[in-house]
Amino acid sequence: HRLLGRAVGVGYALPYLYFTCRGRVPKGLHPRLLAILGLWGLQGCIGWLMVHSGLQPEHFKDGSRVRVSHYRLTAHLLAAFTLYSSLVWTGLSLLRPTVLPNVARLCAKKPSLHRATTFTAGWVVLTAASGGLVAGLDAGLVYPDWPTMNQQWVPTDILYPHPWARSVLEHDATVQFDHRCLAYVAVSLVVGLTLYTRRAPLPPQVATALHLVQAAVVLQAAMGVATLLSGVPVPVAAAHQGGAVLLLTTLLNLVSLLRLRPRVF
Repeated sequence: HRLLGRAVGVGYALPYLYFTCRGRVPKGLHPRLLAILGLWGLQGCIGWLMVHSGLQPEHFKDGSRVRVSHYRLTAHLLAAFTLYSSLVWTGLSLLRPTVLPNVARLCAKKPSLHRATTFTAGWVVLTAASGGLVAGLDAGLVYPDWPTMNQQWVPTDILYPHPWARSVLEHDATVQFDHRCLAYVAVSLVVGLTLYTRRAPLPPQVATALHLVQAAVVLQAAMGVATLLSGVPVPVAAAHQGGAVLLLTTLLNLVSLLRLRPRVF
């Protein structure tokens, strides 16, 4: 994991330096590319802090399992999503420098579509962050069933162990319950986008992008259920995390298509 992270960072920095020296990078693009490079360094620092949290002496007593702080794990995950989103958005901006006329007409008829899609993308990131808390606490093992949780829709033990504000972030049962609820809302938001645009004459590019979002959210929901029912094996859990990245990618693609201003670099 460390070697891959460093290799990808070098794979970004060296071409950036090369194209900068050749004068191939637009001047207005430099701040964004430098910010992405800074995010890479920040991601490495957060990763080190995360690992350091698992190297405390008390973690090695009595043969206990070494584990990192679930807060730092989630911060590391969020930094990765931010870095990835920045790269994808920059690439899409370069590929689509102008606003398509048929897309502009669609946005004039459906003025809330761009904001709704952007909000959905943000909600997916929030849901993924809660998934980081689930992973850090091994909360997926608490209730390995679906759609209920131990044959209850709202398990009785999610509110009692801590004060409510702490249980949302630290109690494993509550964290899993929250993640499920956030995921249900994410699916509902995609359904809402579908219903909002069902009678609109969608341009082919937008229709294809929306279909990709729909397919990705169905796949991600199915992977989430499979992760629970299979007992959270690492390959399936990793595929579920990859599904979140795929869903976010499809939403960023749709947001990029629906943006109302041309690219300015």
